[in-house]
Amino acid sequence: MKIVLWQNMPSLHLSPLIYNLSLTSENTIICVFEKKIYAYREKMGWYVPDLGKTRMLYFQEIEQKENKCLFNDAESYHVFCGLFSISFFLGPFRKLIRKRAKIVFLTECGNATTKVKKYLSNIKWFTFLKVYDKHILAYLAMGRKGVNFYNSLGVGQHKIYPFAYQVNNSYKIFNRYAPCQNDKPLRLLYIGQFQRRKGIDILLNALSLLKECNITLDLIGHGPEMVALNKQANALNIANKLKFLGMIKNSEINSYILQYDCLVIPSRHDGWAAVTNEAIQCGIPAIVSDGAGSVDLVDSTGAGRSFHSGNYIELSKIIKTFYDKPELLLSCHDRCKLIAQSISGESLSNYLKNILMYLNNSGNERPVAPWESFTV
Repeated sequence: MKIVLWQNMPSLHLSPLIYNLSLTSENTIICVFEKKIYAYREKMGWYVPDLGKTRMLYFQEIEQKENKCLFNDAESYHVFCGLFSISFFLGPFRKLIRKRAKIVFLTECGNATTKVKKYLSNIKWFTFLKVYDKHILAYLAMGRKGVNFYNSLGVGQHKIYPFAYQVNNSYKIFNRYAPCQNDKPLRLLYIGQFQRRKGIDILLNALSLLKECNITLDLIGHGPEMVALNKQANALNIANKLKFLGMIKNSEINSYILQYDCLVIPSRHDGWAAVTNEAIQCGIPAIVSDGAGSVDLVDSTGAGRSFHSGNYIELSKIIKTFYDKPELLLSCHDRCKLIAQSISGESLSNYLKNILMYLNNSGNERPVAPWESFTV
């Protein structure tokens, strides 16, 4: 099986999938990138990951022989990871359509920050798919949000497959986890950018309802909301419960996560939130807003809890439940251990291969996302 993945840059959140795909001798994996790593991602600790035996090409450097290899093989599957956000994709996409190539999309639902931007984005997608949907074999949609997004655009359900990002920590579960006790604080952690869409202010509002509880929150990251968050914490009289730890290297995230009882993803809207994967694969439960694609990982598996985006009262009640019932945290921890392998690069690579085989009429049953096979 030959798979060509078109991406803007090497992604840490797809590298486990690509690495595992490349290890199988019958697979030929090619990645075509626009550039190496964007500057803002480098500041966040991103780097060019290990993609195993994958052949890596950069679009501006593709030579004639490589051009022929990419566009003249009718049996190749071409997976486009995004579309409108990447300037060079439309040219190759249209060329592949003329060649009657096998095309698959792997995308999020988008992160439009206003209703107007969301409306305009949907119009753009709807117009595009009205012309090109008939040429696309399948859509790998990031979480339930992605599935709903494609449904809203009129894409047939039979063409949509829930998908997920991955992180490269080999689902190592550590047994040092011990939930908070009566004499110790409930240790909450946030990791991510300090932007309004990330909803950190919602989390602070939730904490303000729990002042009498022995709860702490550490925040890792940076961004334009830093000053506003400090002011909010002081105004709510919870500054003594918070620590802003700044940026950390991507390679050090796991060691930090292991020091806490629970990760919180309070996003107003978020394409996925891959740090959810990292927490679960470390055995640490997550509380995730339904504004983030990764909410599927806790709703489907019991590896944490979810709440409605923006509802800080609901979030505070979930935190209070974990505070009052350490045994519930321990139960979620056990669920994390149970499902960790299902969201690994190995598991997702097998899932993708099964999807492509099914599309080629080589599989008997429609594949099911591995994390959806668990019952809560």
